[in-house]
Amino acid sequence: MIRPDGKTVVSGSSDNTLTVWDLSTGQALYTHGGYSVRSHVVAISPDGKTAVSGSDDNTLKVWDLSTGKALHILDLYSGWVKVVVISPDGKTAVSGSSDNTLTVWDLSTGQALHNIDGHNVSVTAVEISPDCKTAVFKSSENTLKLWDLSTGKIVTSFIGDYDIYSLAISSIGRIVLAGDARGHIHFLRIEGFK
Repeated sequence: MIRPDGKTVVSGSSDNTLTVWDLSTGQALYTHGGYSVRSHVVAISPDGKTAVSGSDDNTLKVWDLSTGKALHILDLYSGWVKVVVISPDGKTAVSGSSDNTLTVWDLSTGQALHNIDGHNVSVTAVEISPDCKTAVFKSSENTLKLWDLSTGKIVTSFIGDYDIYSLAISSIGRIVLAGDARGHIHFLRIEGFK
């Protein structure tokens, strides 16, 4: 994941570390340990000061990238962490696990705010709207769901004809793009949200 300054990148690794790299030289600036197993998903806050990493030990860690210290260990899952994103305001993160659970986290306290479970398959993709009020996530092979982050409730669902591989939310926050296995891109308008 490239930091917003465009000068450094943060990577997770199978050697159980999180490393910050200088893009111009390719040299490691520093490495954070602390995992007993591989760390394979990373998200960086919009200000570039904080990272959240997830691993096969079923936890997420919130890192201060300037000091290299772990601020919080987020431990709620019974399966490994498959996806994590940080909201555009940098206050919350949303993560999904192989135990079919999706969680909203308060990054300042490390507390879980909302949890959705009971999916048939694990959540593998999630995006947060620019206003930080909603998230769209892939909850099964061909289903997207819209989640109200303030209430923790599912607002609506979209079921495609084929597996959905990717998703994105437009910068204005009212259009969701979903790419499917047939190479189609669906443009979905979110009604009732500003």
